[in-house]
Amino acid sequence: MRNSSSKNNRNIEISNSIDCSNELHLIAETGKSYLDIATDRHWKNIKAKLDNGIHFRVLLVNPTCKNKKVRNRLNNIEGETDRKLDLTNLKRLNDKYDNLEIRFTNQIYCSLFFTDKYMIYDPYHLGKVGDRIENNFIAIEFESDNQNYNILKSHFNNSWSLSKDFEDIVE
Repeated sequence: MRNSSSKNNRNIEISNSIDCSNELHLIAETGKSYLDIATDRHWKNIKAKLDNGIHFRVLLVNPTCKNKKVRNRLNNIEGETDRKLDLTNLKRLNDKYDNLEIRFTNQIYCSLFFTDKYMIYDPYHLGKVGDRIENNFIAIEFESDNQNYNILKSHFNNSWSLSKDFEDIVE
């Protein structure tokens, strides 16, 4: 994923999977690629699904947990909150959509986005290139008939059961 063509192809694949989905799940640091209107990477596709009543469960990294503070320090993020984590926007979306559930976790192992048919797994690491954690790293795609899909779906469900409500983190 070091070149723009590879990134563009992955983004197209994710957008197509969103459009064909009956359910959506995400584990991410900030959710910006999926839930940020200004970033406009996947928001239009996600919004269309939310507007049609599709359920989207989002699990974000607790901005105050020890693991997130380590990642922030390695990324030279100053202050308490990662600037990519737009809590105001997330609160607005959480209040607007009953079919959007946002929770927070202290368990940070990977980023996962999956539908009922497709999954992309992006393992987290603490490896720096230059002055920040390298973002251009492997990402592995699975179809729902792959055993790894089921293992990582179980990972999501276990992380979800250990997570905190949106209101417990965002006031």
